[in-house]
Amino acid sequence: SAEPRGDEIGFSRLDAATSSGSVPDIIGVQESLEGFDLLMRSGYTKLISSAVKAQPVREMVYNNRDTLQNLPADSADKLLVNELYIRSEGSQWEAVESGVEEISSDLLLAGGDANITGPLATRSVVWARLRPRES
Repeated sequence: SAEPRGDEIGFSRLDAATSSGSVPDIIGVQESLEGFDLLMRSGYTKLISSAVKAQPVREMVYNNRDTLQNLPADSADKLLVNELYIRSEGSQWEAVESGVEEISSDLLLAGGDANITGPLATRSVVWARLRPRES
């Protein structure tokens, strides 16, 4: 039989983790591919994504041929994002506001051992302010 795909394995593990006793209200995802929303299949709603400040994977790895060859072909041009999710039903919290902040500097790379030149890859953080949900 065929090997399961990576996203199928991920969903199976995520489903097991989010359907057991203590289920988290909030989950943060660091460096995911935009549009790869396994958490939405597991009963979560996306609060915020860093897509507005994100770059494609290709740019985040500075077009490094070796790195890109080790990725699925359709991943290189997808945005690399950070996301926050909240449990769709039963959460004790609700979002009041959320946002995205760029945390990378304007540093320009000038070669070095990897011979990478140009702007530093864009890094960002997502945040949310929550309050207890009224009963």
